[in-house]
Amino acid sequence: MAQGEGSKCPHCGVCKFHDNRSYLECLGCGYIGWSWQQKISKVGSGKGNTCSHCTRQNLHDIVTLPLSEQIKQYIVRLWYICGYGAIEPVVV
Repeated sequence: MAQGEGSKCPHCGVCKFHDNRSYLECLGCGYIGWSWQQKISKVGSGKGNTCSHCTRQNLHDIVTLPLSEQIKQYIVRLWYICGYGAIEPVVV
């Protein structure tokens, strides 16, 4: 992943929001987001797991989120008008 200045993060407002091929990630706060238009790439080999929605074998993991002492949970958000999705860290 590219280091240095990125785009402004929609969660924390710091310019550390970077494109990581299949999703966007903030290097500052751990916020992850993606658009329905964003191509999924670098997901590994094989067909993938069976999708519970379309039943095709195209379900791939793109990121694993570790928990830390600062981040105890994440909220998954989906904007139904534009189709943007995000995983927002909850800092406790």
